[in-house]
Order: sequence, then structure tokens, then C-alpha cells
Amino acid sequence: MLTGKEYARAIRAHILVHGALSILLLEMIKQKNDSCFTSLEHFYEKVILQDFGVEEEENMYSSAGFIQTSKMRDELKTKLRNQTRTSKLWVAYMRYVDVVKLFIYAERTNNWELHLYGASQMLNLFAATGHGNYAKSARLYTEEMYQLKFSHPWLYEQFKNGKHTVHQTEKTAISSTKPPKKAERFFLHYRLPNYF
Repeated sequence: MLTGKEYARAIRAHILVHGALSILLLEMIKQKNDSCFTSLEHFYEKVILQDFGVEEEENMYSSAGFIQTSKMRDELKTKLRNQTRTSKLWVAYMRYVDVVKLFIYAERTNNWELHLYGASQMLNLFAATGHGNYAKSARLYTEEMYQLKFSHPWLYEQFKNGKHTVHQTEKTAISSTKPPKKAERFFLHYRLPNYF
């Protein structure tokens, strides 16, 4: 899984492990404070039944229960980080998987600003995993792309309008390279949650 082969399978495994760790954290929070979970459980049921709208989703993220649960989750992560080295490792792992999920979400939604933010957040990940060339290239890439607004405004507008990703239209591919079939199947299969 960590050797770089079978990208889609590795990402799927990391997302599953991240989900399992998140469930453990939520169960620990629920043991301490059960009252804030009623609105979250109601929203979860609506998501499973696919019976919710954009307004409901936005209202959920700004609700008191969601904000309180997020705050409690962050406090628990800080507490666990300070207890043992193993828990510190798992909390860091969850953070890195969050960064990868954010980057995938940015690519799938053609969000240029989120793409740049995700790429800049991956710099530490590249350095920590020993990918020095990726770290150097990604740093140069993000610096250049942040300056794109001033150096090449037309290109910046094209990227901001979603033309920075590889996608296929009915007539022809936008880019000269098509995405690999396995990656394409993976992206069609997974629907990542809306973070913002």
C-alpha cells in the first residue's frame, strides 16, 4: 500500500483507515457528551437516504452541534497527541489523509484556490516521507501558481474557471492526456464530503 503501486487501492485503504479512526474518536466524544449528537445523527440519516439539499448542508456545518463536536474532536486530538507517541503518530496520519482527501476534492470539483491550498499543505507530507524531489517541485509549483494572477492574468482566469484539471467532454478530451482507467473508476465511485 505504501510503495506507490495501485494508487486507487492505496487511497481507498487510507480513507477506510481514516474513517475507522474517526469513528473511534467520535465514540470517545459521544461517551463524554451525548447531547450534541442528535442533530448530527439526524443529518447523517438524511445523507444516507439522499434526502438533503445544499441549504441543509450549509446549515448543518454552521449548527451548534456540529461546531461543538468539531471543537471537542480537536481537543481530543490534542490530548491524544500529548499522551503517547503512538497516538501522536495516528493523529498525524489522520491529518495527512485529510490533506490528501482535500486535494482530491479540489481536483474533482475544479476548485483552483483549494487545489493550490492542498498542494501547499502537501509540502510537509512530501518532505516527511522522503520525497525530496516532489517537495522541491511542489514548492516551486505553488510559488509560481500563486504569482500567476499577476504574471499571466488570462491563464489565471482559465484555471480559476476549472480548466486546470484533466476531464473529458462529449466530443474530446480537454487535455492531451487522459486519466488512467483505474483512477477514473475510483473517482466515479467515491463521493468525498463537502469540507466548506
